[in-house]
Amino acid sequence: MKAKVQKRELLSRIKDVFKENGFYKESSPLDFSFTKQTEYGAVHMWFTFSDSLSSSGDSLFWLSHKEVEDIIIDIEFPNFNFEEAKAGLQIFYTVKDYDPTYPFLFTPTMFGSKRQVDIQSIDDIERWASAVKNYIANKGAAFEKKYSSLPNVFIEIERLYAMINENNAILLTFLNRALDHFFRLLIISKLCNDVGYEEKLNFVSSIISQEEYSKWIPHFNALKERLDKLQPKYNL
Repeated sequence: MKAKVQKRELLSRIKDVFKENGFYKESSPLDFSFTKQTEYGAVHMWFTFSDSLSSSGDSLFWLSHKEVEDIIIDIEFPNFNFEEAKAGLQIFYTVKDYDPTYPFLFTPTMFGSKRQVDIQSIDDIERWASAVKNYIANKGAAFEKKYSSLPNVFIEIERLYAMINENNAILLTFLNRALDHFFRLLIISKLCNDVGYEEKLNFVSSIISQEEYSKWIPHFNALKERLDKLQPKYNL
């Protein structure tokens, strides 16, 4: 099934449930997403479509915590134009839901081989739409409720961080983006008055100091200066 047909047929089946839950739609030529503004930041879910087999899927919920992302946008990171973000036209996301049992998850290569589902028929679209509706009403709602709290985000980070020596990419199953997920780690650690903050700072320093990440060093130094002045907001 052509990507434009997938997009049209899926959108017609799910747009109302997103609208009923306070989301607005954003589109690009072949993709679309839904975003909801919240007191703490925003909730987001994107969908991507391709004519190629096994290349369509969605993201599940991504949550933006404004108190974290405002710092990210202020200090910036390499190879990204921050003009729209600084103008309030682009939202950066802090955490994401990752459920490998969800059949339509667009799975990044770093978590293993890509596992998108072939969308070949209207029946496939119906199954996708049903999965989306069920997710929004159940697991998605629970994910948003739990991780709208930054202390709960920190608790999950601590659980994953305990396994980082076994899998140095494990935080990427929860924290968003690429190397900048370590910036989020430190910001959340400091805001939550983490007794292990200095250890995490040393760990991240050991990574950023590698030659291949030399462009990140000025931004990391700016982050450290910012965090030196940042007062913890939560006590766990």
